[in-house]
Amino acid sequence: DSGAAYIFEKKASGWEQVEMLTPTDGRTGDRLGWRVAADEDGAAGRFMIGVRDGSPVAAYGHSRTANVPQIDISHSSVTLYKLAPPPGIEERSDDGQDGDIAHAVASGIVPPEAVRKYWAERVNPPSKPIADALPSAVDWSQYDSPVKSQGGCGSCWAFATTALVENLINQAGISDADDLSEQSLLSCSGVEDGCDGGWYFDALRYVNQNGVSSEACHPYIARDSGCEDRCEKPDYLIKIGEHTPAMGLWGKDPTVDDIKLALQNGPLIVYMLVPDDGTFEGNGYKGGIYDFQGDYISDRQGHAVLVVGYNDLQKYFKVKNSWGDGWGENGYFRIAYNDVTDETRFGGYAASASGVYVDGVGEFVAIGNSGNADLIVSDIKSNQPGWLAFSPSRLSPISPGGQKSLNIYVSDWNALNNSTGNTGEITIYSNDPQRPVVSISVRAEYARDHPDEDPDKGNLNYDEVVDLKDVILALKILSGIQVGYPGLRPDLEAADVNGNNRIDLVEAVYALSRAAR
Repeated sequence: DSGAAYIFEKKASGWEQVEMLTPTDGRTGDRLGWRVAADEDGAAGRFMIGVRDGSPVAAYGHSRTANVPQIDISHSSVTLYKLAPPPGIEERSDDGQDGDIAHAVASGIVPPEAVRKYWAERVNPPSKPIADALPSAVDWSQYDSPVKSQGGCGSCWAFATTALVENLINQAGISDADDLSEQSLLSCSGVEDGCDGGWYFDALRYVNQNGVSSEACHPYIARDSGCEDRCEKPDYLIKIGEHTPAMGLWGKDPTVDDIKLALQNGPLIVYMLVPDDGTFEGNGYKGGIYDFQGDYISDRQGHAVLVVGYNDLQKYFKVKNSWGDGWGENGYFRIAYNDVTDETRFGGYAASASGVYVDGVGEFVAIGNSGNADLIVSDIKSNQPGWLAFSPSRLSPISPGGQKSLNIYVSDWNALNNSTGNTGEITIYSNDPQRPVVSISVRAEYARDHPDEDPDKGNLNYDEVVDLKDVILALKILSGIQVGYPGLRPDLEAADVNGNNRIDLVEAVYALSRAAR
């Protein structure tokens, strides 16, 4: 009964104990903490902690700096530069087949042994405390692209990945890029025999590192083929800034609350076992809330799907499938909360992504937290929504020392007023007590119609010609291999392409286009 005092703080995930206070000269029976007085003065928290009545008079003082977030942004201003129009698409025919859905399911997805071992040696992370009640329903399907069919190929892992990225594209308002190529993931992501099953984390990593092209560039043929079948000049490549690591948000045993909480930030790719009793596959499911009643499903019935919402009143998750819009409820199904904990294992190995963008378009801004409490970005707004956009539309809490990426881009160049440039502003609202509102000024400029009229642009090393040496110099500076900019011409302003007085991807792409001539 010597006693102790405990300090709790309210963080993004709820109340958390952060400190336990005990005296060095405490005695049995003191019951420290019987009396407590607290005061708050600015950022300093001060406490007086006393012992119980009847003991010799004793009180202990304690002061601490309150934990507060502090927002940092890498850029206070950016310039967005429109490069030359992309080359045309090389047309290819689509000979995809509907195929046998049952075969596709039975070989669609099997968690790798490393993932199974990882979660066998660990327990799922505990559900985070929810400070405020979650909404009774969430539905992200309004941003979905049309339902597709994987046919007789076990490529559900690729279809679930493109379904997630296409949803993020529509949320971000990126125009003319909402039909992505599953075949590129099947043929180019390094998954061997992808029609016999794959792992959607490999597909997410590929989209993050290499980008995925349009369906028109690499049409789906429902079988494995070479990556060289992709058109030579993709009209665009879509990438994602962040995605869940390979092991997933949790293992195969999540709770309903785990899934609901994760769905607050967007759709989720999840793993499930498809019942093989005839109640789900083929024409088994025709609508309504599916609730599996059996007692066994083979592990070879693994399937990847996209969870787009939930409903507490009727206790179901809403899910987008890849068996065509003639199956289920126009290609979707609703599954009971019960199936999270029965043999269906619905919701296992969940994955999410954020920060979708068109490769080579836009500018990334890092939003960091140099404080000692979670930074909560409550809102992000554009004052020019007709043409100035950003992705993702919302950011999850940023822990102390962490950072998130925000891609700022022009969503519609045709909406700009003139060819001399337009200005706008992105405003970020957070719980930083000192800087609750920060703004990023943005300027958008068109490329010159005849860039060769200004030979200095892109000429980084001042050797009178723009060539591969300039491209290599720009890439070395971008990657951090070369610091201090040795070999860079002194009058950077003349060589700078977009007027932001630094070397970035715009200079590398511009120099490459000049060198290619």
